[in-house]
Amino acid sequence: MSKLIVLILITFLSINLNAQDSLTCDKQSRSVFQNGELLNKADLVTTMRPNKDAFKHLESATDSYIFSNVLFGLCSFPLGYTVGYFLVSQEVPKIMFGVGLGLLTGGIVLNIRSKSQLQKSVDSYNSGLNLSASRKTPLELSFGINQHGVGFNLMF
Repeated sequence: MSKLIVLILITFLSINLNAQDSLTCDKQSRSVFQNGELLNKADLVTTMRPNKDAFKHLESATDSYIFSNVLFGLCSFPLGYTVGYFLVSQEVPKIMFGVGLGLLTGGIVLNIRSKSQLQKSVDSYNSGLNLSASRKTPLELSFGINQHGVGFNLMF
């Protein structure tokens, strides 16, 4: 019976270790690296979650990026309609062109804001690593859901 319990625990519980080291951000590709390795979205969220300020900037960057992509998608119809109408009639529908241009401008502004917020989150995270000399990194052991299932999360 005890072997069955141990087998179930090994099967369903996972241990997730996260080392807290400085991050670098590539502004062109919106990629974040830790120790030279590319972090995916789930790992980046897990790494930044203990730092409240960095996590707030990361959420703001994600929201801005998603909304900028929505605006880019919405601007395609008015601008495409304007180009098609111009090719057929040699006139520019000013209202549709203005709407499309406004949506495109909003998308560009939000995309630039998203990149700056991502850089702010990385800078905030890196500045939060400078703790006292006796304790360089915070240790946190928690039990919960992680990307591998249910298990223990040890952050150091």
